[in-house]
Amino acid sequence: MGWGEGEGEKRERKEGKKRREEERGEREGEKGREKEEKRSEGGKRYGKKRNVRQEYILYSGEENLGNTTATTNGTYNGWDPVYRGKFDTAIREFQNVFYRTAMGSSPSTTNQHQILLTGKVEPTDSLTLKGTFGNFWLAEEWASTTTVVNQNEEQYLGSEADITLTWDYTEDVQFGLLTAWFFPGDHFANSQDDVATDVVGSVSLNF
Repeated sequence: MGWGEGEGEKRERKEGKKRREEERGEREGEKGREKEEKRSEGGKRYGKKRNVRQEYILYSGEENLGNTTATTNGTYNGWDPVYRGKFDTAIREFQNVFYRTAMGSSPSTTNQHQILLTGKVEPTDSLTLKGTFGNFWLAEEWASTTTVVNQNEEQYLGSEADITLTWDYTEDVQFGLLTAWFFPGDHFANSQDDVATDVVGSVSLNF
């Protein structure tokens, strides 16, 4: 009888030890899951999202467009935009469209080769840094003769670098800072080839 009671106590001790080990394992597993969730949340909040894109656009051009007037006869062969759609750069897009440059050239909406390299990184969920670098060439010579404007057969317009920083302050409020530089190419005369700079701060509210 005494021997049977000793075996029972041993079994109880073994079962109790097994239960304690299982409970300890469950607690450790729960802690591990909590750590993993925290790491996942941290990765979501501070993980870096990157994107790089390259784009080429050709707007067909009219040869000797600088010397074309209202009385010029013939068929116009250049790209004639009905609706612009999107804007890729902060300065070149608007040259001779909304403001004139000292050196006449066709606007960015026609007669142009355009190559863009764009990169974007999101260091946090609320910050976005975007950079764009572009190169621009005339598709056709702007002025192959001297009639309305002076002869200018140089076709390299220049390059542009844009940097944009966006901060999502809340779901409805966003702050932005844009800086841009246009570096004139050979198409622009030496006396009219200063670097153009654009700095814009913005605040947007969605409601």
